Amino acid sequence: MEKKINKKYKVLVVDNDPEILNYIIKIFEIYSDLYSAIFALNGKDALEIAQNHQPDIIISDWKMPEISGIELIAELKKNNSTKDIPIILITGIMTSVENLKMAFDIGAIDYIRKPFDQIELLARLRLSLSLSETFKEIKHHKISLEKNEQRVKILADAAFEGIIIHDKINIVEVNQKILNMTGFEREDLVGSSIFEITSPDFFNTVISNLEGDEEKCYKIKCKRKDKTEFDVEIWSKPIVYKGINLRVAAIRDITAQIEQLEQLNYQVEVNLKKEKKEALNLNSMLEVKKKELIANSLILVQEYEKNKKMITELETFSEDCDINTQQKLKSIINKYKITFESWKEFYIRFVETNKDFYLKLKQKFPDLTKSELKLCALLKLDLTSSEIAALSYQSQNSIYVARSRLRKKMNMHKVDDFTVFFESLETANHFSIKS
Repeated sequence: MEKKINKKYKVLVVDNDPEILNYIIKIFEIYSDLYSAIFALNGKDALEIAQNHQPDIIISDWKMPEISGIELIAELKKNNSTKDIPIILITGIMTSVENLKMAFDIGAIDYIRKPFDQIELLARLRLSLSLSETFKEIKHHKISLEKNEQRVKILADAAFEGIIIHDKINIVEVNQKILNMTGFEREDLVGSSIFEITSPDFFNTVISNLEGDEEKCYKIKCKRKDKTEFDVEIWSKPIVYKGINLRVAAIRDITAQIEQLEQLNYQVEVNLKKEKKEALNLNSMLEVKKKELIANSLILVQEYEKNKKMITELETFSEDCDINTQQKLKSIINKYKITFESWKEFYIRFVETNKDFYLKLKQKFPDLTKSELKLCALLKLDLTSSEIAALSYQSQNSIYVARSRLRKKMNMHKVDDFTVFFESLETANHFSIKS
């Protein structure tokens, strides 16, 4: 079962893309009670920050100038003060199976493909921190075992991990936990080959990790006496046991963790599908509102044209009337004029329906005037100049001039269509993470 996070963790985020950093900063601002985030724009700065601040975990982009994410891991592993810091790699390009293998071989604890969302990032972060805490516990156990040979046997039998002491291949000693895990008796294992409890598919992996004098961690499948297999994580290092240079391997059954990770990935996928469905429903509702808005704008235009014709006829008729009648006709005419409130109501409904568009438009072109922003609203609805003139109580010539000025401010060509331009502007402003 995944461990609960009971302390505030320090997270170092490394990426040369400020937009991605900003996206991740906002996530950690929401969860500031659980995480304290520090940031670096390149691998070189990340090395210095990691040494000075000792973060609990590092999240790094793969493709970066000067020092890549892979090279950053290699450098951190060389330094005793940073070699145990767990690292999650993020990439949108290096996504093949070979890339995944390379990331884990070099020492990454996890690997996230772009694009990702807040749910996936936090889920993997929590799991990696939990695994890291587990690794620290295992390492702490092993250090304690080295201090006193007499305590080795006591602690080994009481450990949560299976312990095997072996030479190159042959098993010299085991603890009770490994016997419980595999179903073998002590006599079955001591003196036999370590391949007795190793899945044949992982013989080469075990052999490759027997070489050298350094501490190693790797994952394989172990084999029980009844031939069934289960996933384990092995921490292996050289020791001196009874005056002989041997290796000790701490073996932890991670079957439950892998199942939990699979369930977590499944839940993340379910949540993503749910969010996508909700987003589609929201888009459908917005489309309906936009169509209603366009319909209402056309009704306003029709109302204006009808009233304009009637008003013209009344004004012509009033010319032949006495002053008293002219005043009465003027009062009637004013009642039928479309008031400013009609436009104000239309504009408020447009802004409510197109909040993101309006916000992004002001961010992209901050020097647009209020009149130009209103013109953009009408152009986005694909209204003609005559329809816009009717809605805004201006002449068509004024609208032509205003459109021309707007093109210059937005660096548009004369042949560019405003509706198409605004659609491309919205698409370009959608947040998409690429390495």
